[in-house]
Amino acid sequence: MAELVFRALIIATLAWWGAILFSARLRKALWPRYRFHQLAWPLRDVLFVWLIFFVSMAVSAMLPPQSKRGVLETSVAPERCSATSEPQDHVEDEASRHVHWVLLLIRGDRSLGTLALCLVATGILAPIVEEILFRGLLQGWCHTLELQSRRNRLTARRIWGRMPVGAISIGVVATLFAMAHYRLNQSPPAQEAIKTMVARQAIAYLLFLAAVSVIAVIRNPSRWARLFFDRRWFVSDLVFGTGWFLAALVPLYLVQGFLKSALPKQTPADPFTMVFVGAILGILFARTGRLTASIIFHVLLNITSLSLALLL
Repeated sequence: MAELVFRALIIATLAWWGAILFSARLRKALWPRYRFHQLAWPLRDVLFVWLIFFVSMAVSAMLPPQSKRGVLETSVAPERCSATSEPQDHVEDEASRHVHWVLLLIRGDRSLGTLALCLVATGILAPIVEEILFRGLLQGWCHTLELQSRRNRLTARRIWGRMPVGAISIGVVATLFAMAHYRLNQSPPAQEAIKTMVARQAIAYLLFLAAVSVIAVIRNPSRWARLFFDRRWFVSDLVFGTGWFLAALVPLYLVQGFLKSALPKQTPADPFTMVFVGAILGILFARTGRLTASIIFHVLLNITSLSLALLL
C-alpha cells in the first residue's frame, strides 16, 4: 500500500513540476518578492526563549510516570537461526536503529489514542515549536545581523560579495537544525517508553507555547503577531508553503533513500536530509519574514511521514 501511495506522490510531484514550468503566475507565487523585515531580537531575548524551551522539557520530564520497560527484545529462538544467516530479531533490531522512534511506535501500536498523540505532538506541535525556535528566533536574529552588516559597503564587499541575501543565516540555522535531529545509533526503547517520551514532548510543547504567548502579550505583541500572521499575505503564504511542499516532498525522500544506501550502516541519514529540509524552511521564512509558510511545509511533511509509516 505504501509503495502505491509513493508512486502516486511521484506522479503528483511530476505533474506539479510541469505546472510550475508552464505557468509564470505559479512560479511567481512560489518565489515571491523578498519581504523580510528586520526583527528586533536582542540576543538575550533569543537565549531567554530557548531557556524557556529547555525548562519546559525539564518540567514535562517530571510529570508522566517513568516507563519500566526496557529496550526492544532481542532474544532469539534457536529454531529461527541458521549457520549461514543472521538471527531475524538481530536483523530487525539493526534496521530499527535507523528509523525514527515515533514511526516505530506507529508501526507497532495503531490504536486511535497513539495515532492521535503522534499526530498532535509530532505532526502539529513539534513543527510550530521548532519553527519558532530555529526560524523565528535564531534565523531571524542571524538574518538581521546579516542585513545590518550588508549596510557597511566595505564589509559587504569583503564578506558577502554576490552572495544572496540571507544565504549565510539560512545555511547556519539549517545545519543547527539538522544537528538537533541527530539520533545516536542505539536500540530503540520499547513502545510504552516511546509513547511516554512522545507524551512528555507534547506537554513540553504546550508549556512552551503557553509561556511564549504570555511573553508575546506582555512584550510587543504586534511584533510577535507579524512574525506569525499577516492577513494581507495569508493566502499567498499558504500557497507558498504548500507549493514548495508538493515540489520538494518526493525529492527529499529520494535523497533520504540515496543517503541510506551510500552512507555506512552505522551512520544515520536523517541529519544530512534535515540540512536540505532546514534550508527549504529557511528560504520560506526569509522570503516572507513570517512563519506561516514554513510551519505549513513542516506540518505537511511530518504528517505525510506519519501517514506513510501507518501504511507500512
